[in-house]
Amino acid sequence: VQVFDSSGVFVRSIGSLGGGAGQFLAPCGICLGDDGEILVSDYDRNDVQVFTREGVHVETIGGDGPINFVSPNSVIADSSGRLFVACYGTGEVMMFE
Repeated sequence: VQVFDSSGVFVRSIGSLGGGAGQFLAPCGICLGDDGEILVSDYDRNDVQVFTREGVHVETIGGDGPINFVSPNSVIADSSGRLFVACYGTGEVMMFE
């Protein structure tokens, strides 16, 4: 994930290639959470990772945890703090409050 300023100047990268915390295999959805955190869905890892605005990994949702995503291809957070994850593999949209 690459971060650019409003002028299009590269600022920093978030994450790297791989299967560990803060790494990606196929990132495909990204949004800002209600607290300004960056959320990234990963189609191949079957998870959503949460980062601070500075790019520090905070947590992973899904993957090997109790929540099972199947090819999550989109993530959206609303102003009420709800998280919506669309999964291509199941055709479902999951909502978390």
